[in-house]
Amino acid sequence: MTRMAGGNRFDWLNGTVFLSASKPATWGDRLDSFYHDPNNDEWGGQLCRVLLHETIHFWQFLSSAYVANIVQSEWMRVLEFEENGRIGPSSDALASMHRKNENEPFSAFELIECWARYWDVHTRHAGKILEEDGIGLPDDVDTLTGAYTSDEFDTFMLSGNDAVFYGRPYRWLLDRCDGNTAFANIVFPVITFCAFGSPEPIRLFVEALKRARQSAELQRVVRDRTGAINFDWLSSYRLVLDEAVRPTVRENNMPNFTGGWDVLNRGSLRGHPVFSTYLERIRLTNSSVRMFDTSEPIDSSVEENLRTLLARAANIDPLVMYIFPGQPLYREHLGRYLPPPRIYFANEVWHAETRIGSNIVSKIQSQLNDESALDLELERRYELLDIQLRRFSDAKYAARRGVSLE
Repeated sequence: MTRMAGGNRFDWLNGTVFLSASKPATWGDRLDSFYHDPNNDEWGGQLCRVLLHETIHFWQFLSSAYVANIVQSEWMRVLEFEENGRIGPSSDALASMHRKNENEPFSAFELIECWARYWDVHTRHAGKILEEDGIGLPDDVDTLTGAYTSDEFDTFMLSGNDAVFYGRPYRWLLDRCDGNTAFANIVFPVITFCAFGSPEPIRLFVEALKRARQSAELQRVVRDRTGAINFDWLSSYRLVLDEAVRPTVRENNMPNFTGGWDVLNRGSLRGHPVFSTYLERIRLTNSSVRMFDTSEPIDSSVEENLRTLLARAANIDPLVMYIFPGQPLYREHLGRYLPPPRIYFANEVWHAETRIGSNIVSKIQSQLNDESALDLELERRYELLDIQLRRFSDAKYAARRGVSLE
């Protein structure tokens, strides 16, 4: 379970987001408007960050074998209890996720949280957050319009609220890059994402960074960058993979990248009442990128060019959406098709639709209509899951106190 300040958190085992913020009435039954425009003034200053942060965790679960395997190990404990009443021990992987090993600079859990913080700050705008949190900046810095500066981003990641915990991996990375913010931000999203496709995320992260720093080609790309990070990510991510990640995997005899969807598809989570409904969602999400419409009117030619490049990259490899979930088009697409299944807002409980309704996938949506496994709406599935998990939780509590439930 992850937690942000103010009681905002994500429950990995049942896929529920808990927020202290209220859901705007104008959103209706879908959250598309949020993922399209998370910084809309109507939503207020805090909802953007907390909802996106916890959503990023859900996407981490779907795309990361490391995280999904830990969730699966806990789910197997639930199944074992349901079958024979036994409370099995937590997995070693769960314990090691929170533990910083002696030869590693931070724990996997810290990197998980840093990844979500990185994207919520990028999306909200680092300058705006500094202003909202009362962290001073020079008078000539305009934090309300335009792109944020590297100084603004680093200031918040290094010294903003909760930075001691959330920013530790980024601080370590920046130090190893000799303070070169541009280089750090070119490589961070790619090596972090790939790290969680490995059973040894911190080892892969550290070793891949060493290789990245030794790459003359990557150094050249950083020197020749445009300065617009959304474009620079797209033009460099394949090189980070080729120069840093793949050689690290190969030379350390690590397994190739494995997504959370692979774990979900082949293991016990396939029978999870809620997560099982996302298998088809993931397939549709990845296949429907071929139908991206880049011809709709955009505010400026720069934004239009960005959307075109994003669409082309995802068409070649849908995995790029999960590497850069803060990219506008990818955030909007993932939010439309892979929203968290349940969100407890301060004013109501929201459930995702069991079936995806969208004109973009209308041709293939009919494939869902004949699948009886999806007939049960998520709200009802959660009623059953909550009972199941409550029994397990009560049994764990009783076992700790030496009390029998019989």
